[in-house]
Amino acid sequence: MTGYIDSDNAYCSTFECASYNVDEFYQARLSFFFSIVQEAAACHALLRKASVPDLNKEGYTWVIARAIYDIEDYPSWPENLLVRTWALDERRYIAPRATEVRGEDGHLVLRCASNWAIVTSDSHRPVKPAFVNQRLVTADDSKPGYANYIESPRLGDISSAFTRTKIDMNYFDLDFNGHVNNIVYLDWMLESLSPEFLHSSQASRVDIAWHKEVYWKDEVYAAVAFVDPCTTRHRIEVANADGTVTIASEAEITWKPRVSHYVQAHKIEF
Repeated sequence: MTGYIDSDNAYCSTFECASYNVDEFYQARLSFFFSIVQEAAACHALLRKASVPDLNKEGYTWVIARAIYDIEDYPSWPENLLVRTWALDERRYIAPRATEVRGEDGHLVLRCASNWAIVTSDSHRPVKPAFVNQRLVTADDSKPGYANYIESPRLGDISSAFTRTKIDMNYFDLDFNGHVNNIVYLDWMLESLSPEFLHSSQASRVDIAWHKEVYWKDEVYAAVAFVDPCTTRHRIEVANADGTVTIASEAEITWKPRVSHYVQAHKIEF
């Protein structure tokens, strides 16, 4: 870990857009953005003795509840990205965090607002996160660009018809909390879209919420609906024994036409 905490109590680190993090156009995958934002938050917590292993010793763990990504650019291999993330003052049971990612030349790649929670390890009951935020030393959210909090815990309902696909869960989808990693939910959502759509489109905004853990052997479905040609709604559903389903995660993604220097240079036909 080569990151550091700056004078504003923000964690800063550099991440490489490596060959295994890009798509066929040499551009960063959406999941790569989620990975580096999550990793920066984890490293920040590690330096402040507030990481998952630290909290596990005290009977707690971190969970993510909501995140909004506003994406300005998709960097290409092998560009380095500077990630800067900071904790904000808690709001009741929520520990908000803001993250900014910039390219090597300083241009903005994305901004992310995320809501985290501290829950007990045994019953997953939420607790107020003030004791953890004291370790993280929250940034001054009175500064321009620092206040970054998502008020609503859920996305609004829509009436569009969803198309469902059964998910074949992989053992390696699980993480050290013993359930499916939150980034895997995103991958499942994207897999429900056609290759032709993903070939020609890139996400410009992702609003995603996590409501329930998914465990090994759960019967899981990815549901997708088009709100309009540039907006999709997604749900990860867990089938219950009584025939009902529980929504484990939901998202709304705004899309834009793909822009790729590789496509332009080589005149790839879609």
